[in-house]
Amino acid sequence: MRSTTERGAPARRWLAGALCALALGACTRDRLELIPASEHARTPPAIRNACGLAEQRCSRCHDLERIQLAHPDLVEWPVYVERMRRMPGSGITTDEAAIIVQCLTWVQGRQRERGLYSYER
Repeated sequence: MRSTTERGAPARRWLAGALCALALGACTRDRLELIPASEHARTPPAIRNACGLAEQRCSRCHDLERIQLAHPDLVEWPVYVERMRRMPGSGITTDEAAIIVQCLTWVQGRQRERGLYSYER
């Protein structure tokens, strides 16, 4: 006769697999990016790389929507990124901070061009 732990093992393995599949699906579904996929081809490679770094580093503590919603009149990116760089665990080096500022400034300029900050709606 099988023990109770042997009888429940297949069900536990199935449940663990199902939970892993759900978690993986949640992580890959419509991931927010600083540069929309529709603009990747028109974005200079250096900016794409800078934004990839910004996504990696900034998302350690913030969701990217918070960055996208930052109003240009309220945020000075060099000052803000330097403050974040000094936070324990940020992992942002001095050189990376300058690269991240390039991305955030570019993204903000594109948003301004598209009228996302217009007060007259």
